[in-house]
Amino acid sequence: MTENIDIEILTRYLDGSCSEEDLSRVNEWAAISEENSSELALMKKIWQAPEKEMPPVDTEKALESVLEKIHKTEKAVNVFRTGISTPGSAYEKQNIPFAWIHSPWLRAAAVITLMILSAIYIFMPVDSLETTVITAGYGEIKEFLLPDGSEITLDSGTEISFNSAFGKENRNVELKGEAFFNVIHNEKSPFVVHAGLSSVKVLGTSFNVNAWEGKKNVEVVVERGRVAFTAVDKTVTINSGEMSLLNELGFPSQPKPADIKAKTSWLSRNMEFSGAPVEEVLFLLERWYNVKFESPENFPAQKKVTIFIENKPLDEILDILALIIDYKWERKGDVVIFRTDS
Repeated sequence: MTENIDIEILTRYLDGSCSEEDLSRVNEWAAISEENSSELALMKKIWQAPEKEMPPVDTEKALESVLEKIHKTEKAVNVFRTGISTPGSAYEKQNIPFAWIHSPWLRAAAVITLMILSAIYIFMPVDSLETTVITAGYGEIKEFLLPDGSEITLDSGTEISFNSAFGKENRNVELKGEAFFNVIHNEKSPFVVHAGLSSVKVLGTSFNVNAWEGKKNVEVVVERGRVAFTAVDKTVTINSGEMSLLNELGFPSQPKPADIKAKTSWLSRNMEFSGAPVEEVLFLLERWYNVKFESPENFPAQKKVTIFIENKPLDEILDILALIIDYKWERKGDVVIFRTDS
């Protein structure tokens, strides 16, 4: 983990008893790095996952991570040290004291450690599950059928994964990016999309999920049917023609009417930006046209622009964007360079 966070806050977050201040602290910590976000997502899965739905766990890394924090806290409180070690083990490096039981922080750390280790034996199947990863490369849209017959369309740069239990024991998928789902109805086996720290649960419907890594908001738009959108132990029901997204505290917002055609226009390679930062427009162009952008230090990446991106040659789009932000551009292979006249 990078930076430090009180394990007691994490424990309250996991059991649903955290305050808004705790929640804000957890969200800030998770946003610091991809590593923090991944570890938090893993802890939530361990806490909430039903049998046989556990992700692979690196036990040694998980244990050493907690032991490292115990070691740091031990120094801070200057407790009496009594070494308990096995040659060559993580314990030999950390010298865990008996006095740890008097520290609430360390008791919480122990809870999470035991949770991780217990989950390995309780939830993991004897044979490891094979994971299938499907990726839409930059410059392409990929359509495919899942084993249950559900149809998925991936936007450029999107990744979706599922294990060999899909269609047999569950219908769970992991999403990084944006995808449109047309899910086959099955009352006995809900379809669940895990996106960051949130999840979308359906029986059978068509909907769009926008969950790009590095972006704070996960957005869910329902074209047909109904879905349950869950994050931080709060669930909202989104009906046909509605949308919800994660707010600044990480909770799903109250569903509201949505322009479904506009929200899913990426399927036909059209996108309207209204008051969006320039960097958001460039992120889309990078993925759709498989290019990279270079710009000077004073480039107005946060400047708000309104522009309609059509399924046209990149040169035409860049001419319009350059005019809006008062910059020139040139292309060298797959690299687009912005510059001023000066």
